[in-house]
Amino acid sequence: MNGDKTNLGGFRPRRDLLPFLIAATILFLIARGKDWEAVTAALAGVNLPLFLVGAGGYVLCYYLVTAFCYGLAYGFFVPGIRLRKLYTAFGASLLPQAVFPSLGQGLFLLYMVKKQRVSLFKALGVHVFIMVNDLGVMAAVVGLALFLLPEPPKIFILWFGLLALGLALTLIYARLGGRLLLFPRLHASNFMLALRTGSARQFGGFFAARLGWQAMQIFFHSLALAAIGITAPLGMTGVLVLLMSLTSVLPIAALGFGGPNLVAEFFAPWVAAGKSPSETAFAYGLLFQTVFLAGRLVIGIIFALPIWREIFRPDASLQSK
Repeated sequence: MNGDKTNLGGFRPRRDLLPFLIAATILFLIARGKDWEAVTAALAGVNLPLFLVGAGGYVLCYYLVTAFCYGLAYGFFVPGIRLRKLYTAFGASLLPQAVFPSLGQGLFLLYMVKKQRVSLFKALGVHVFIMVNDLGVMAAVVGLALFLLPEPPKIFILWFGLLALGLALTLIYARLGGRLLLFPRLHASNFMLALRTGSARQFGGFFAARLGWQAMQIFFHSLALAAIGITAPLGMTGVLVLLMSLTSVLPIAALGFGGPNLVAEFFAPWVAAGKSPSETAFAYGLLFQTVFLAGRLVIGIIFALPIWREIFRPDASLQSK
């Protein structure tokens, strides 16, 4: 990759505009047939100070904890990375991420490659390490739901089983793939470096940090849910929070809307039982994602200009280890 140009942080119409079409379709299908008087009543009845504490606290911790976790993961496998730089870079990436999720993720990777001189495959390998740990957290959340809920949806059992199997196979390949001669070039590459060389202490410490962040998400969402009159079971709240967070950065959401609203709609019978559960959940999804969007935009604007100047100044050239 030495001397090559990259479009990691560039705008691609097909990639970045498709989520808007998907999100608009999701919102249209969900909103169709809603009792808008019930939606308006749910919004009007919100305890706004409590809601802002929950949703605002979530946004602030999303920035602080995610950047810290990036620093922790990169610090394990890339010597010399400064946590302060990652806080600035991740903060800047929230501005495009709020609008085009893949563009924000690409901008952060571009910063690591261009300015921190991390090879692209090594950087991707660190993100794979993060993803594997997050899948472990997902398995823990789904397992907790299976344990706590008296009648969990049957799909949760399949979901937990697939997660456990996928994680087991991934870690077996990462640790033993070289001996088994399975795709040896892939196993020896920087892409697999973090999974291949990470110690039990590194895996355990990072998993604990991500699990702690999940607990914080549940806490802040619970405050926001209570503000709109919803007292949801802990097990189901954990799954709701996890999926709303995940779908916010997948290409089925635009401006934070779409995928998360679909999750809120799906879980309405469990988390918003009572009068007009669908309308209450719909109002919650709209209000929470609006605060999430506004918070990311504000944080992104604070950090964007210096980072963008650093990445895109004319004399900067792409180098990697």
